[in-house]
Amino acid sequence: MYWRLKMIGKIKSLEELSEITEILRNRDGQIIVHCHGVFDLFHPGHLEHLRLAKKLGDILVVTITPDKYVDKGPNRPVFNHNVRTSVLSALEMVDFVSVNTGKSAVSAILGLRPDIFVKGTEYQNLNDLSGFIRDEKIAVESIGGRIEFVSGEIFSSSNLLNQYFNIFSDSVSPYLGLLQSQFSFQSIISNLESIRDKKILVVGDNIFHEYFLCHADAAISPDSSAINACLVGKEKKIAGAGAIANFISQYCEQVTFLTHVNNTRDEEFLVEDLLNNNVLLHRIISEDPSLNVEQFFHTSRTKLFHLSIRNNNRISDPVKDQILKFLRDNSRKYDAVFVADLGYNFIDLDIASEISTLPCFTAVHTQTRLPNVCANSARKYNTVDFICLNETEIRTEYQDDITSLDTLMKTLSEDISCPSVSITLGAVGAKIWNKSTGITKSPALTTEVIDTIGAKEGFFSIAGLSAMSGANSELINFLGNVAGSMMVRSHGFGESLGSENTCRFIETILK
Repeated sequence: MYWRLKMIGKIKSLEELSEITEILRNRDGQIIVHCHGVFDLFHPGHLEHLRLAKKLGDILVVTITPDKYVDKGPNRPVFNHNVRTSVLSALEMVDFVSVNTGKSAVSAILGLRPDIFVKGTEYQNLNDLSGFIRDEKIAVESIGGRIEFVSGEIFSSSNLLNQYFNIFSDSVSPYLGLLQSQFSFQSIISNLESIRDKKILVVGDNIFHEYFLCHADAAISPDSSAINACLVGKEKKIAGAGAIANFISQYCEQVTFLTHVNNTRDEEFLVEDLLNNNVLLHRIISEDPSLNVEQFFHTSRTKLFHLSIRNNNRISDPVKDQILKFLRDNSRKYDAVFVADLGYNFIDLDIASEISTLPCFTAVHTQTRLPNVCANSARKYNTVDFICLNETEIRTEYQDDITSLDTLMKTLSEDISCPSVSITLGAVGAKIWNKSTGITKSPALTTEVIDTIGAKEGFFSIAGLSAMSGANSELINFLGNVAGSMMVRSHGFGESLGSENTCRFIETILK
């Protein structure tokens, strides 16, 4: 039976492989050994690991992490899961290969029910960044199996790819080398962990993004230039200040989100439903319209068009008074206030002036959008500790496309008494002006861009937290770029900036 099954081919779906392992184990009495990993760039360490695993039983099955769950840094995996399964299936010691359906091996373990699940001795203390090894041990023991740790010379695919494959641009490789000379991986993680107990207030506009996944018809009607498309699915996400609150809540345990919500219960519940569990929503509720919606129509890889449904009304005086009262009464309870001033009329001159007087660390993210060009000035703040905008926005601020960017950054720093001015530069990277150290520049860490929406909010959130912790400009820039690089890998706010994903990303690119 086993040889007939094997002759059909080694590469199987998990469902097929589950049926095969059940027959081999129950009918033929075979001992099933299971290995799991990414196997992106197969190397001698992998070969030795699989050889030792095979010795533990009769049948060796290998599952691999699918491409969408490979959190190994920019431009990874280098080899897609079809290539990786082909390489593994070519090995005589490997009996079957399958692509897993989840991030960890838990679902594969429960489906395949191996007698032995094998990991390297580097996991023996059950301590890895993902935390998956503990869950995998519990899973295999729950079905009567056991976990074994095998030794062997340890190689790193990430280290080999970083050293010998050109997966980074010419500007990124020397930059990462310089960064490694200044910071250890552990020192960077310690910086992120140091802010865990900080209390953060996020203030800003109430914005939602709606994503409509479409199947675009290649044929265009001869009578119209309109795109023909069928709706496949849709999703609603919180954006703007709410997204920033969600990002920050993955690093700080206590986050409050102050925003204005219309008194319709549907809108109130929608905001609550889309916030993380540890984000406390403080609503200023009124009859004033508050909803801002950005609708994005796209295929799996391409944007079709973007529609804005904006609330163009300024906030009423009663709403403004409640915002000002909350800031005056509560600001001393927080270690930092993060302001998302995105040009939807939530932050006016009076609120900006109040924010400028707050006794805690203040970080401001201003945004110039087509409807508010020249109307949403960063200079309405008298003093802040950290501000983030892009090159177009700072040039629009000063109506100046000639003066050097470095000079404009220094000028803004002086105009709003801000010691740290950060400018995101898209595919080029980012710059920070610091009044003590001058200009620090870092390149973008990825060329793998699906969608830039959410990248600046991600950059601001993590860079601002790093600035709050007292990190220097080099580290602030790097962590902001890590967040931005992670965000551009999916549509909208689809990428998680959780500390676990971020740490794994950082560990990989610094190997």
